Amino acid sequence: MIHEIDVFQIKITEEYTLLFKETFPHRVNEALEITRRQREKTWEDVNGLLQKLDTLNWEIMSWVNRISFVDLSQVDIRGATLTKGKSLWTRQFQDLKKRIDEVLMQFTYKGHPLHYVGSLNNGTRGAHKGKTVININDFDVDLFVVHSVEWHRNLPIIMKNYPQNLSNGKIFPLGTHMQELQNLSHAVGQALAGELGDDLKNAWDFIDNTEIVLREIDSY
Repeated sequence: MIHEIDVFQIKITEEYTLLFKETFPHRVNEALEITRRQREKTWEDVNGLLQKLDTLNWEIMSWVNRISFVDLSQVDIRGATLTKGKSLWTRQFQDLKKRIDEVLMQFTYKGHPLHYVGSLNNGTRGAHKGKTVININDFDVDLFVVHSVEWHRNLPIIMKNYPQNLSNGKIFPLGTHMQELQNLSHAVGQALAGELGDDLKNAWDFIDNTEIVLREIDSY
């Protein structure tokens, strides 16, 4: 049952994200009013996801009742289970975040510290992912460094030769001339994999998939 829950969490989040982006294709659309037809369609789709969630909840309750002879329909047991689960998750998340922070503190880019954005900051994913908690067994570390001088120095070359590596004022170094930042990204990825390899299923993916984005200022 635990495996089914892990798979469900990943799949349902992906489905919600697709639904969210269909309703709000761009971030600016989130502040705009949607039409009545869009609202009805969106609610129908969300209701479908809620029905899937209800089905899984009943399956979990039936499973627990079978193996432990505990009636989860009792309010006090349900509440205690949720409280205990939240406590366990919070402790695991804080330990994970601490370990990642300690790894990142070992690295700088030309004297500037590394940072990350996204759900790893507080454990909660964005609105486009239903504001669900981070899956501590499957997540990304979205790294960036703020260095205004280097950003301005590299920007003309990026715009001329690698325009696809510039997005919303952020420079993505992989596949460009920025070898130093690419090497640093790889080194950080190796360090993260080494630290988390025994506990995280896909930790070794950090080696090839870590990219430190260069920013002019510390904002989106």
